[in-house]
Amino acid sequence: MNETTTVNMYDKIKESIPIDWVRQIENNVVIERKITFPELYMENNGEKRPLRDSKVKDYYKALIQKEFKEPALEKVWEKVFPGMEGNQIWKQWNVSKNSIECQDHDFKLRHNRLYTNVVIHQIIKDVRRECDVCKTDPETLMHLYYECDKLKIFFTKLKEFLQENWGKQYFEGKDWKKTFLFGVWEKEEKVNINMINYVLSHARYAVWLRRNLAHFEQKIISVWAYFVSGLKKDIRLICKYEKEEFQHFVNGCSFISVNDKGKLMYKIE
Repeated sequence: MNETTTVNMYDKIKESIPIDWVRQIENNVVIERKITFPELYMENNGEKRPLRDSKVKDYYKALIQKEFKEPALEKVWEKVFPGMEGNQIWKQWNVSKNSIECQDHDFKLRHNRLYTNVVIHQIIKDVRRECDVCKTDPETLMHLYYECDKLKIFFTKLKEFLQENWGKQYFEGKDWKKTFLFGVWEKEEKVNINMINYVLSHARYAVWLRRNLAHFEQKIISVWAYFVSGLKKDIRLICKYEKEEFQHFVNGCSFISVNDKGKLMYKIE
């Protein structure tokens, strides 16, 4: 910046402040502040933290402690799974690199805000309460995602797929119903639990897509086909647009590999 530009900018600044201040600046007058500025801090649960060390997240947490209302559905899930704390359903909801569609679907599932036939029947009596896939039992949330007989083959293939890629021992003793609905959160060395939850999230979404096809178009196709196509599509997008993080994302997954030409290879059909 040349001298003329600097002087002109300085003059504009001087025009915007009181003349007494300008004289003090030009005469290099130094005024000692006799009153010290107060130390500002935020206090939460008896803990004081200086303002300069606080983050927006700290204020957010402090505010919601007084205003936040626990979701009513947490109590419902505690009845479905005795011994489980309701807030556990949120442990693995935010899956890294997950698609927007799967993330949105998981959020609604946990809140029981998916319009099953039982719910729709309360609004539109002409809609039958029965499941559009098995056509026998009422389509409740648990029927849709766990109890429907048409899910047996899918669950068998999904369990085998998970055990082949992450070890049978990791899933031993786990409640399959809880695992399928909410994922896994028990950390173990060399086990990529984010990828497991990524796969399970796509599996749940595939069940919902198959249900919608049966409901709106009266077509029934394999859940596994929906699951495999959706999983491959979203993994391919991550590989294409987030190459630097892709290897970390798929770490430990034996069903995904990249050949010498950079093409994705899958061991899942």
